[in-house]
Amino acid sequence: MSEFRREAMWRKVLIDRPNLYISLLTFEPGQELKVHNHPDCDIWVYVVVGEAYLHSGDEEKVLRAGQASHIMPGVWHGIVNESDTPTVVMSVQAPKAKYSNWRDMVPGECPECGYGIGFPVKHDRCPMCDLDLGLIRI
Repeated sequence: MSEFRREAMWRKVLIDRPNLYISLLTFEPGQELKVHNHPDCDIWVYVVVGEAYLHSGDEEKVLRAGQASHIMPGVWHGIVNESDTPTVVMSVQAPKAKYSNWRDMVPGECPECGYGIGFPVKHDRCPMCDLDLGLIRI
């Protein structure tokens, strides 16, 4: 069903439409989706397997398999797998986010798909097309 990578969280896109974007996010223990926001869409996260530590606005909580949370447009959010086992999270965006604001990253644009992202200091991947951004410089 899902793939896991040692070096970073992995995203498998299930539906990619302008009004709906659904993906599975896989996290090995210790991996994270860095804190960011999408000013233009609602997000729902649902834990399929394992447990995920969710930071959403002023709220911080652990979601376990079968639990979900809604994130309003513009709310800063991030996910960390603080457990000892792999975690799978389904993310639903409606409509599909046009761009993300990332904390602790310099803003930029993915040269492959044009998605508005931040370029981290360390290796990372585009959250939309999975391009390795590690060697890209602004």
